[in-house]
Amino acid sequence: MNETILPCDFKRAGMITDDEINRLIVEPLPDGVRLTAVMDSCHSGTGLDLPYTWTERTQRWAEEVNPLHTRGDVQMISGCADDDTSCDAANRNTGMMGGAMTTAMCEVLRGDPCPTYTALLQRMRTTIRRRGFHQVPQLTSSQRFDCDRPFLLDDILPNGNQKIGRTFRRRFKPRPRPMDGPLADMLGMGVAFVGMALLADAFF
Repeated sequence: MNETILPCDFKRAGMITDDEINRLIVEPLPDGVRLTAVMDSCHSGTGLDLPYTWTERTQRWAEEVNPLHTRGDVQMISGCADDDTSCDAANRNTGMMGGAMTTAMCEVLRGDPCPTYTALLQRMRTTIRRRGFHQVPQLTSSQRFDCDRPFLLDDILPNGNQKIGRTFRRRFKPRPRPMDGPLADMLGMGVAFVGMALLADAFF
């Protein structure tokens, strides 16, 4: 299932899928190049369409059913799982509002600028739970690696994927997800606007 970003002109130009983001940003990266992405938004778990997701319960990497393997060393930390929502939280030092995951991540890195990936995720999740939020930050990657690896932006792993490109193992039927809240309101207004425009063209 595709996840999407809604740009400010989505009513006219449409949404941007995770497949498109991967094709434009991730796939072109050569071996030896590092990309670290942070996506603090609703339904953002696999927002870059990376093939591996770190599973806290098993302490292992889970591979997507139809993975897309690329050459670059890419990781993304996202605000929540694909079927969850991300919340806003106030920075305890400045009082400014921001994403709950981004706020927690900044606080953890201020306290320890070089944690392991495991420690970073655990401390972020603990901070978020302590503030009363239920979202669970996710880590996805272009390749498997030892999560005792330090979280350093200039630490680059060489490509470890034996096969490059999409592997198809299973086809899925579309499963529209029910929506509510501000996103549903925006999409509803967009559909209503397009409907009125079509009616106007038909009658005038």
